[in-house]
Amino acid sequence: PNGVYYVSLAAGDAAYPSTVSIALNGVSLQLLGPTRRGEIIFVNGARVEVSRGQVRVEVGGWGQLCYLEIVAASSHDAAEHACRRVRCA
Repeated sequence: PNGVYYVSLAAGDAAYPSTVSIALNGVSLQLLGPTRRGEIIFVNGARVEVSRGQVRVEVGGWGQLCYLEIVAASSHDAAEHACRRVRCA
């Protein structure tokens, strides 16, 4: 349904260096740049306004979308805005 949502995701590649671009409903996220092999970029709680009944997630570049969660802002689980880079174990 229409409304405000928070999107959390992880992108990168465990085996290769990557450069991933992500857009949510046509708005590009500002990611931290290329990752090394085994490095994953996490986006926690990117705010998205839905007015046409769907969230469109576009993934470009080299790498993979590893995780995706969409939570309604009215939900008890709605996340704060944050972006960080971590290394896979």
